[in-house]
Amino acid sequence: MRSRSKIIRLTLTAAATATLVMFVPFASAGEVTSVQEYPTPTAAAGPIGIAAGPDGRVWFTESDASRIGRIAPGGSVSEYVLPVDATPTGIAAGPDGNLWFTEQGRNKVGSITPTGIVAEYDLGTLDALPTTIAAGPDGNLWFTELGGNAIGRITPVGAVTEFGLPTAGANPTGIAAGPDGDLWFTEQLGKIGKITTAGVVSEYNVPTAGAGPFGITAGPDGNLWFTEYTGHKIGKITTAGVVTEYSVPTTGAGPFGITAGPDGNLWFTEFLANKLARITTAGVVTEYVVPTAGSFPYYVTTGPDGNLWFTEYVGNKIGKASFGSSGGDTTPPVLTLPANIAADATSPAGAVVTFTVTATDDIDPNPTVSCSPASGATFAIGATSVSCTATDQSRNTSSRSFVVTVRGAREQTMRLLQEVMTAAGPTPLQRAILKAQLQAVLDGFSSTNPAQHGISCARLAVVAILVSAWSEHPIPRVLADGWRADAHRIRGVLGC
Repeated sequence: MRSRSKIIRLTLTAAATATLVMFVPFASAGEVTSVQEYPTPTAAAGPIGIAAGPDGRVWFTESDASRIGRIAPGGSVSEYVLPVDATPTGIAAGPDGNLWFTEQGRNKVGSITPTGIVAEYDLGTLDALPTTIAAGPDGNLWFTELGGNAIGRITPVGAVTEFGLPTAGANPTGIAAGPDGDLWFTEQLGKIGKITTAGVVSEYNVPTAGAGPFGITAGPDGNLWFTEYTGHKIGKITTAGVVTEYSVPTTGAGPFGITAGPDGNLWFTEFLANKLARITTAGVVTEYVVPTAGSFPYYVTTGPDGNLWFTEYVGNKIGKASFGSSGGDTTPPVLTLPANIAADATSPAGAVVTFTVTATDDIDPNPTVSCSPASGATFAIGATSVSCTATDQSRNTSSRSFVVTVRGAREQTMRLLQEVMTAAGPTPLQRAILKAQLQAVLDGFSSTNPAQHGISCARLAVVAILVSAWSEHPIPRVLADGWRADAHRIRGVLGC
């Protein structure tokens, strides 16, 4: 594990750019009504990765120019310079309010604040070729290592862990958080992989030989959807590992990036066919030609403004596909969500979790917001996806989601044990006694002894009594109070 970082303060290099507006005669009301393209200020920038930022803007990587770009809803583009040969590739919003990106050229993962301050973190594997990156339900960032044949995890403070894959030469590429609390990724060799937050990997074969799975995203139907770059198909995989494939109308389309759209469908780019396409959860595909010929659309994301944004690698542009009716107000509200939330269970049912979600609109001063599950609901132990939708008075909608993870008795006991072993205060004898009690509780989770539940409850009660007795002798009172509260809360989760 390595966490050495390099902090860089960057200078903004470009202000608003000219906008090339191309209105495309797309479909009818409720579908894409126009596509606008915005050139990058730097020529031959090679934009690749793209992600919605927490600041209401869309962020993207400029692989060939070694820069990070930011584009406002109105189209003004800013750029931040990275070290030469950084070759930034994937980018994702992190739980810390920053954007995180991979650097294939310098074998690093970086973060950038909304004000442009960058930190870089070295990877442990030489020539790992970090490719795409996604926020996980555990509060960390997860990324693929195309050259290292591994999946990497980096904490918000830069501690890196790498997990090798069972299949040699798998070429992991895309990665996304799934609705089951695991991370799902593509293997260009022909498989879809899954890795738990503990690092356990499973792999599932894609039926089409030579499919070349590439991009992947969580769909609105509870499944994972992925592109098959050389198979020229779109795939769907359930969390149980069952794969369904759908053909793309254009021969040799080269499906590449994919994202869940604001309309309840999946949207993907066709790199070789120069198209943006939509696939419904029933598998019906509709294709739209990108205005600039030969632009090679790469990755796509849903922006904070409810529109689709995509990179054009050869065209050196950022595209925006807008939704709405044929006239009037067609701009959806902008949702502001909290970062992914982690909470401790307080009972066997889980924990009551509250959060705040807001929306703004350019016309409607009070767009309605609904989330499922709602704030104040009891969230079960494990990871739960919260889907939120904002609707304005013209019935324009935008949808986004975040994850609430509730830690159960096992996770809370492990954390308490770690604190006991590392905190200053307890004597060696006190530490050993507390460790023995807590380790016995952890061991009890795997026991089939019917009496184990009562034994674990009793051990946690002993821990609470001991830390109370040792408070200030020599355990600091604040620490002892916290440990006692932890022990009682874990007892509550066990239903003691």
